[in-house]
Amino acid sequence: MTKKGLSVILVFLIFSYIFTALSYKFIPSSDSMSGILEAADIANGNITLKGWYLSTVTFYFTDLVWFALAIKLFGYSEWITYVIPGLMAGSLFASCYALGTISGYKKAWALLLFLAFPGAAVSYMLSVAIIHVPTYTYIVVSYILIDFYCRRRNRLYLFLSSIIASLTIFSDDITIYLFFLPIALSCFIANENAKDKFVIFSSLVFSYFLFKLILHFTNSADFFYLPGVGSPTFVSYDKLTFNISLLFKGLLILFNADFFSKIISSPEGIFSSLKFTSLVIFFILLISSLIKIRKFSLVDAALLIASLIMIPAYALSDKPVDEGTTRYLIPVIIFGSIFLCRNANVPKISNIVLWFFSISISAYSLIYVNQPDFLFHNDRTTSKYRLISNFLTQHNLSNGYATFWNAAAVSVEKKFNIAPVNIDIENKKVLPSFWLTKISYFNNGNNFFIVDNDQQKKVIEELYGKPELTYMVWDSPILVYSHSINIYDGDIEGSANVVKSDFKVGDNNQICNAGVQGMVAYGPYKTLGRGWYSLKINAHGDQYEALIFSYITGKKIKMSENKYKNGSYIFEINEDMPSSEIQLFAQKDSNVCFESYSLQHIK
Repeated sequence: MTKKGLSVILVFLIFSYIFTALSYKFIPSSDSMSGILEAADIANGNITLKGWYLSTVTFYFTDLVWFALAIKLFGYSEWITYVIPGLMAGSLFASCYALGTISGYKKAWALLLFLAFPGAAVSYMLSVAIIHVPTYTYIVVSYILIDFYCRRRNRLYLFLSSIIASLTIFSDDITIYLFFLPIALSCFIANENAKDKFVIFSSLVFSYFLFKLILHFTNSADFFYLPGVGSPTFVSYDKLTFNISLLFKGLLILFNADFFSKIISSPEGIFSSLKFTSLVIFFILLISSLIKIRKFSLVDAALLIASLIMIPAYALSDKPVDEGTTRYLIPVIIFGSIFLCRNANVPKISNIVLWFFSISISAYSLIYVNQPDFLFHNDRTTSKYRLISNFLTQHNLSNGYATFWNAAAVSVEKKFNIAPVNIDIENKKVLPSFWLTKISYFNNGNNFFIVDNDQQKKVIEELYGKPELTYMVWDSPILVYSHSINIYDGDIEGSANVVKSDFKVGDNNQICNAGVQGMVAYGPYKTLGRGWYSLKINAHGDQYEALIFSYITGKKIKMSENKYKNGSYIFEINEDMPSSEIQLFAQKDSNVCFESYSLQHIK
C-alpha cells in the first residue's frame, strides 16, 4: 500500500474515534431514530420499506443500508446510534483529505482549520445519525473518481462515479446542488480538454438517467412513500431580509465565529474573534478564486461552485425557518475546505503562519469547545428517552402513540412500535401523523400515549377516558389504558366544487362526464384507519364505478362488491389505508352527473 493510502486509513481511524466520542455525547432525536428503525426493518427483510412514510428524502443508499448492515450483523443495540455516525463522519473527513491532498499536503491546513475540528454546531451536525453526512462522502468520492479519470483517462472511474452519483441523488436530492450542477457547469467553463469535458458530461447524463430508472422502479405500492414538502420556491420579498440575516448568523454559528455580546478579553470572546478571522480568510480566498474560475481544472471549478452554490440557494429559498436549517450550509465548509486545500494561493511565509494558526485554533476547539467524550463516561441511562424506554419495558408496553419528538426517540436501546400523532388542543382532536413512521404502527393494539404536557393529557382523557395508569417522565406524561385505542383522520365530505375531477363543474354545481371516459371525482387523499365505513354518493345518470384506493399500499375496495343499504355502501377496512382517495369512474358513452359524497366511520 502507498504512503498516501496508509495516511488516508490513519486519518479515517483517528477522526472516526473523535467523532464517535462526539456522537456519544448526543442523545439521538426522533428524526435520527426513525431512520434507524427504518434500517432495522430493512435488516428484518423489508428491503423495499413497504408501508413506510419517509420524509423529504430517502437516505436509502447513503445511510439506511449501512445501519441495516450493522443491525443484521450485530443486532439492534444502542452503540449503533453513535458508532456508525462516528464512522460515517470519519469516512467523510478521510475522503475530503484524500481529494484535498491529491497534489500535496502543503495546504492541508485548510482542512484542519475549517473542517477537522469545527464549532459545536457543526460537530453536532456531523455526529448524529441520518443527517446528510454519508451523502457528502459519496459526493466527495464521486469527485475523486472524476479527478482520477482526468489524470489517467480510464473510463472505469467515470462509470463508478455515475453509479455512485445515481444512488446518491436517489437517496438525497441535495446531490443536485453539490454534484450535478457543479460538474455540468464546469464542463462548459473549466480549463479542461474538450473531449474529456464531453465524456464527463455524458457520464453525468447517464448517471441522471440511472437515477430516473431507479425512481421509476420504486414508484409503486411495494416501496416506501415519500411525502416531501413540495417543490422549492423563491422566498417572498418580505422574508428576504430574514433569510439574509439567518444566512449570516448561520455562517457565524457554523464557523463558531459568533463574537457578538461576548466579553472581548474572555477566552470565548478571543476564540470567537479568531474564528471570525478564519471565516473572513475562508471567503476572501474563495471569492478571489471565483474571478479566475476558468483557469481551474474541471474538478477544481466544480468544487468551487459546490462550495458557494448553497449560499444564494439558501438566501433565495423559502426553506430557511430557524437556526436548525443552517445545516444546509455545511457543504460550504466541506467543499470550500477541499478547494482551498488544493488551490489556496498564499505566499510561503503566510502558509507557515496559517499552519500555526490552524493547529492552535483546532487544538483549542477540540479540547475546550467540542470536548469529545473520549472515555465514554457520559451517563446515557438517565436521559429522558432511556427512562421512558425503561418504563415501557417494565410494564410490557410495545404498541402506542406519542407526539413526534417522543415517538421514535424512545427506541434507542430496544424497538417499540410507537405511532406519531398530532394533538389539537383547541379542537380536541388526535390525528395520525404520517411522517417518518410505518403504517402498521397505527391502530395495532396501541394502548398508551406519550404526550408533551398536561394540556395534551387532558385532551387524551376527554376523548378516551381516564387511563389505568399515569406516569410522568421529566415533563412528559405517559397514559396507559387497559384496552387498545384506534385513531382516525376524521370523516370525509366532498362536493362538486371541492373534489378533483377530469371534468369541469357545471353551472348547477354538478360534474358531468357527457359521454367521455374519465374520473368524475377523486380525492381527497386522507388516511382511513381500520374499521367499518359508510359511503353515500349523491350522483345520477348511468352506472359508474366507485372505489376507495390507496396508492401507498395499493389496496383497492370496490363499492360494487360491498353491501348497499339505505342509500349507502357499507364496507370494512381491515388494514390502514394511508393517503386514500374516493374515486368515481365513468365509462365512455355514459352520462354521469356527480354532486357530492359523504364518508363516515361507523364502528
